[in-house]
Amino acid sequence: MDLNQTKQKLYEQLASSPDVDDITKNLSALKLVEEIEKTVSDKAKVQLDIDNLDYQKKNDWKKFYFGMLAPFITSIGLIITLLITISQNKTNFEFQKDTQDYDRWKTLLDKINSPLVANDPSIPILLKSFYKNDKYKDNAMVISESYFLKIQDADLFRSLMEDYAPLMNKDNYKNLVALTRALENQYVKMKQQVDDDSRHLVYKGPPVPLIIDYNKQIAVDSTTKNALIDNLLLAGSCLRDVIVRINIDGLKLDLSNAYFLHTNLDSVNFQKTILRGVQFDQVSVKNTDFSNVNDFADSYWNDTEWWQAKNVSPKLVSYLVKYHPYQPNQLNVHYVYTQKNDQQLYNGWLKQLQKE
Repeated sequence: MDLNQTKQKLYEQLASSPDVDDITKNLSALKLVEEIEKTVSDKAKVQLDIDNLDYQKKNDWKKFYFGMLAPFITSIGLIITLLITISQNKTNFEFQKDTQDYDRWKTLLDKINSPLVANDPSIPILLKSFYKNDKYKDNAMVISESYFLKIQDADLFRSLMEDYAPLMNKDNYKNLVALTRALENQYVKMKQQVDDDSRHLVYKGPPVPLIIDYNKQIAVDSTTKNALIDNLLLAGSCLRDVIVRINIDGLKLDLSNAYFLHTNLDSVNFQKTILRGVQFDQVSVKNTDFSNVNDFADSYWNDTEWWQAKNVSPKLVSYLVKYHPYQPNQLNVHYVYTQKNDQQLYNGWLKQLQKE
């Protein structure tokens, strides 16, 4: 029975009861019920206040956390916006750079095909700029190899070769080997041209414009010939540096048809190297190692003191003694790197050959 029903019953008893004691008891009971109702009401009010406090507390915590997170969320938004902006700028920059690279590449190709290619100082600069560009590097090196043969200015040749040679490795060093021979062939042709020009000057009559023209041509061709000599010297020296750099693990190098002119090959390791068709033209090979060299057919050792080498394979010694012996008194032999003990060193190789 709930409180309302209890109160109703007490009111009915008060109305029907004639007894004073019963009335007093019913009044006391009714008062108790009202106090209980008030207590329940107060409890409900207190609970409501508690609920309101909990609700407010939760809202306060939400406000607090949101206040804490708001700057962080804002920062994340700014970072995302910044990243998007950077990405867009990077894309725009890369597109712009690709466009600029293409324009420079087109300019380079135009200059390579120009009649002024031999003495254009901008070409090496353009070519070198593409050596570090993955998209154009391989093509730039191929163009360089043909351009080297067009250069008639030793300074331009050196400027480009100093950046080209360090790019050589065990996979592409043969390109530099081939270049040395191509330069030598070019030099031979130019030397022949100078000789032909000179023969036209054999004329005993009065001066004529034709003779004067040949004098000018000789001067031009001689200048080109001298530049080619400088190019040959540098190419051989750079090839020497490449050999020393890449032949550190006993790599069997193939130097077939390489050309070395006045090159310092002292102490270089040529073990097991293929020297087929190689031309050593007045080259220094002091303390050089030619051990285990057995493939050297048609190699040419013009005025090269091979007996100063540290090691020479028996087969190569036999070949050199037969085709390139020590001849200090020959008029057409011009040793450049002579030593006082050359005869003694040469005799030592002869004795070794006789033992074998």
